[in-house]
Amino acid sequence: MSYQLVLSELINEKTKDVGENIFFNDLPSDYQVYVLYYPGISLNEDLASKLRNLGEIAGRNLLVNIARLDDPNYKKIVKKFGIRTFPTIIVTAIDKLASPPTEYSTAYVKIDNKRLLNSPDLTFECVQKMFNLFIEGKISEAIREKNHKVRMSRIKGIINSALKGIRDYLKKWDVSFSFITGKLELKHRGG
Repeated sequence: MSYQLVLSELINEKTKDVGENIFFNDLPSDYQVYVLYYPGISLNEDLASKLRNLGEIAGRNLLVNIARLDDPNYKKIVKKFGIRTFPTIIVTAIDKLASPPTEYSTAYVKIDNKRLLNSPDLTFECVQKMFNLFIEGKISEAIREKNHKVRMSRIKGIINSALKGIRDYLKKWDVSFSFITGKLELKHRGG
């Protein structure tokens, strides 16, 4: 029995190994957390190297995708994740780590502040902290709250606490948190 990772009704015809520029529909389904780095035309090699190394040592807990803009679903990705500028990094996870139990949505963190992204070390530290928040279940715990205002307050508190060590550098919310409609979930592929 084979499975695929889908967002809502996306259908995956094949699965690629981990690598550069994996199309959204081809993301391997056996990972817990996903870091999607959209550098545009200005790939920061230092940041990309750090992210690749993190993905390698995290194994199946984290997939890092250095994405290009030729994905057939790029228009949908831009709309769903609100990508407006480059570079942009999206950190999200499978449904059990990023989806409220009673809603058809998925939590994600977006890093698109140019000042922050100009510092590979600080950006990498933020990504590591967000990865840990998802993998430790802290995001899933916070999003179980049914009251939206309380939920968002808890999430902001968790993220602020995680970024405490670098908060002096981050003047405003250089790291944003939101939800997309749909869930990243494993579905039977058939066949």
